[in-house]
Amino acid sequence: MRRITCPTLIAWGVESDILSPEVARQMLEAMPRASVVEIQRSAHMVFEENPDDFLLAVSEFLQTS
Repeated sequence: MRRITCPTLIAWGVESDILSPEVARQMLEAMPRASVVEIQRSAHMVFEENPDDFLLAVSEFLQTS
């Protein structure tokens, strides 16, 4: 991950049992241009479980990156 230098969005489903808050923090530390967004009402498949909030987060990320 340290080799990823482009802007990167980590869309974290707050109910995920795969990606923990600690791992998300480690990902942020490893990727200098990463940001994380918490997607409510979703687990690991945020784009399927809460597509509206996922698309909003991606749209905002693309507009600011």
